Amino acid sequence: MLHTRRHFDLADLPDELAGQLGRLTVRIARAVEDIPHVARCHVYRIGDGGAHMHVWFFGRPEGQSQL
Repeated sequence: MLHTRRHFDLADLPDELAGQLGRLTVRIARAVEDIPHVARCHVYRIGDGGAHMHVWFFGRPEGQSQL
């Protein structure tokens, strides 16, 4: 899980931080998908409206059926 150090929601991120988040998200997704028996990395943005977002990375195991 990633969360912002300063209080930003996704739409409020300055362009520089948005670019950093994009690059970091790709690096983490690639690392998760490099874990043995992980087929995909799902990325979720979760926020409670309090201008503080969390980005969650979930590894989906190989062969897991879709729900």
